[in-house]
Amino acid sequence: MASSDLPLSGSVVIDLSDECLCLGARWLSDFGADVIRIESSSGDQLRIDGPHLDDRADVESGLRHLLYNAGKRSLALNFDAPGAWDLIERLLDAADVMLAPLDKSVEARRIFDRERLQRIHPHLGVIDVVTRRGGEDLPASDIVGVAAGGLMQGLGFPDVAPDYPAGKLAYKQASQVAAATAAAMLYDRRNGVRASHAYISLQEAILSTTIHFANENMWRQLGEKAFRPGGNISSLVQSRDGKWLTLGITPNTHARWAAFGQWLKERAGYDGIIGADYPGDIYIPEWGGETHRALQRACASLDREELCYEGQSRGFLAVPVNSARDIVEDPHLHERGAFLSVEHPQFDRQIDLPRLPIHSTGYEPVGRPAPELGADSADVLSELLDFEASEYDELVESGMVTGRNRRATAAARTPSAASRQLPPEGGANGTQPRQSLHRDDLPLKGIRVIDFCWQAAGPLTTELMANLGADVIKIESDARIDTLRVALPAYDPPTIETGAFFQDCNTDKRSINLNLGAPDGLRVAYDLIREADVVTDNFTGGVMKRLGLGFDDLKKINPRIVVCSLPVMGTWGPKASWKGIGNSVVALCGLAGHTGAADRKPTGVLLHTDFTLGPLAATAILSALIQRDRTGVGQEIEIPQYEAGIHLLDTELIEQLANGTLTERRGNRSPEMAPHGLFRCAGDDRWLALSARNTIDWLEICRVIGRDDLASRDDLRSLAGRQAAEDEIEAAITEWTCTQDVWQATQRFVDAGVPAGPNEDIEDLVETDPSMTGFFHEFDHPVGIKFMAQNQPFLWNGQRLAIHRAPFFGEHNEQVYRQELGLSQDEFTRLLVDDVIR
Repeated sequence: MASSDLPLSGSVVIDLSDECLCLGARWLSDFGADVIRIESSSGDQLRIDGPHLDDRADVESGLRHLLYNAGKRSLALNFDAPGAWDLIERLLDAADVMLAPLDKSVEARRIFDRERLQRIHPHLGVIDVVTRRGGEDLPASDIVGVAAGGLMQGLGFPDVAPDYPAGKLAYKQASQVAAATAAAMLYDRRNGVRASHAYISLQEAILSTTIHFANENMWRQLGEKAFRPGGNISSLVQSRDGKWLTLGITPNTHARWAAFGQWLKERAGYDGIIGADYPGDIYIPEWGGETHRALQRACASLDREELCYEGQSRGFLAVPVNSARDIVEDPHLHERGAFLSVEHPQFDRQIDLPRLPIHSTGYEPVGRPAPELGADSADVLSELLDFEASEYDELVESGMVTGRNRRATAAARTPSAASRQLPPEGGANGTQPRQSLHRDDLPLKGIRVIDFCWQAAGPLTTELMANLGADVIKIESDARIDTLRVALPAYDPPTIETGAFFQDCNTDKRSINLNLGAPDGLRVAYDLIREADVVTDNFTGGVMKRLGLGFDDLKKINPRIVVCSLPVMGTWGPKASWKGIGNSVVALCGLAGHTGAADRKPTGVLLHTDFTLGPLAATAILSALIQRDRTGVGQEIEIPQYEAGIHLLDTELIEQLANGTLTERRGNRSPEMAPHGLFRCAGDDRWLALSARNTIDWLEICRVIGRDDLASRDDLRSLAGRQAAEDEIEAAITEWTCTQDVWQATQRFVDAGVPAGPNEDIEDLVETDPSMTGFFHEFDHPVGIKFMAQNQPFLWNGQRLAIHRAPFFGEHNEQVYRQELGLSQDEFTRLLVDDVIR
């Protein structure tokens, strides 16, 4: 399939990002946008830093470059050359969206000023990023962003440093959000040439992934904070062959509870829960209790693969804690085509890359290699700026541009700047920032979503769309209550309206009751879908089809409908019937298997994949709607959570795919930086995140902690030398930090230009951190208390989104059924009597 058939074909994206947003730019390329990476003519850190393909050491073989720049085009510039930034300005005139770097030079900060961009480039969508609000000039690294958002408070073992998770998850979450906001901007272009600016905070992006264990309402109402469970996770068990897996029964059902009791009796001789009262929808065996010990014995009776299949056959959520090697060898992923073999002519070989985890009836992702440095410089300047060959040659001779000569047969891929219809300078069509942000100004106004999702991954997808203006109608029934309504009860007595987790996943939605098991339930669902744009679900594969709500059914009543399903494993493949929730996907996708110290049991990254999937799924939905506007035809989208999750690893997966190398767990250390980790400070469980990006940072660390002896050592002037002495270096840093207040120590290092920051907890984030101003939206709850909900981790045109509380159960029944479906009072009453509205 040609790239012109992909959803975002015809869109031009200028990628000036660094590692922070590079995956977001790759997603846009995978969806069909012409992504032009403007990069240094000497190569950037993605190209230079290891690991490399086949142990090469050149700017073409960096595995991060091959992974994150796949499908892009390269324009190589000497950014310090006179006129280089003027050339970039001209290219921005020809673009639809631009992604900015986290680490900005002085000139870059001038260029990326929001008000200036909206004045000079009023058509341009801009995605920018900062570590924390008010800290635009702070030295940055991923570990500092992860620490700022509080994720590590729940990772690892007590009394030692928290675990820094695999994958560079602050950068990953920012990239996911960048792709979603860019897609929203491109969708909004149907309203005319209207620029928007999304300003992402790494701190907020990470904080948005912690609501299940470090929730602002649980803190405010009950004083509860996150804790590190260490090895005391009763669902994390070892099989007979010594391998790890997770096995649980939440969300629980009466049938699953009975099957669990029978299985424990068969495998472990334990009958303690046979005939016991049903414990509710959320059940986790008490650590060290009789049921937990029986579970351990049962799991120790089988090898892992057999145990997972047996557990799944009984209805349990049993999945392996995978390594990158396990993922690469998984026949389920291979049957589903999760890896694309991509020809890389520069190496005269093919390299398998993880493909865009979207399966659509409207398009097929195309595997394309990352570009050689400057490979497209001539073509980009010719196509976008109408450069003649002589003009290009002059730039090459001056040293401003690096690249090949223009390809003789190059076809124009995008309109030139001169052909674009731009509004007059001054910001027509709402490009100027406003004092307040109204829903009528939001980019997704007019989209209607019928949302069958429950728990977290699906609802977070539709919440993002709702916050950006879509009308999301959440379908609920007391035949099976969304377990998030009762998770994290923040009020006594608990009710289905006071679950803290639910409040953060469902803002700006409407809720109606619809019992699909009732005789007229399906007919009513069809009436709702007939005028909708999108239908979403995150059930196990095949459930919607069995209910009569599969894509083939729905396109008959609405040919323009976009149907998005988010099953854990997908709807086909050897493991299509497998069930799981967020911690299952974290285990499957390699995050748990590659996080933590190698000499300790894996502890996982909680439910993290639930929070990373939402922005990617929103990107896919919006891209499908853009494609629908061109073709007039809807499509079915399937995004398996497992396949999406494997993209959260950093280079662990591509190292296995390309080099056949299994990366072992490395704790809090980094292959690119040393020192790199968390260091104990004065006070109870206070830790400082600190990283040295280069020798300059290292020398500044030595100066701050007063260790001239370390600064003077030649063997520590190189990364390899510092990595060889990490035990000694970490001890020296800890000797200083353990007497310091974490905030004061942070300031000392930041003033020295070194990435550093406190490992914050929910109390810091809610009560004292000024960077969080406006992020928590507070509202009066009818039970008589104030509840809070997190906003999205970005400003839209300089403003917070004006979110509204999550809906009560069935709160909008009468509004939707009577006013919008046009039912009479008698018809509405009959649906109530017949248990359709239930």
